[in-house]
Amino acid sequence: MTKYIRKTIRFSEDEYQTIELKLVKNNLDFSTFARKALLNQKINFPIEMEVLYKLNSINNLLELIAKDIHNSELKDSRLLFIQLVQIENKMCELL
Repeated sequence: MTKYIRKTIRFSEDEYQTIELKLVKNNLDFSTFARKALLNQKINFPIEMEVLYKLNSINNLLELIAKDIHNSELKDSRLLFIQLVQIENKMCELL
């Protein structure tokens, strides 16, 4: 399919630098990225290992909570609250 319609978009210097870093990091050209984003197509970004480690840590905490609930060791709601706060803190680190 021939693409002959051209649109112009303007960015601030900071916005442009942010976009350029993402494009280089993900090995994409701007046209492909913009086309997929505007047409609501999935844009695949590689997952950073640090994020995977943090998600794994959160998963481990959730498994411990489930095990404790199953074994009825979490009758003390304070312990459950402490564990949930730990998970919340780890989730905030990801954002």
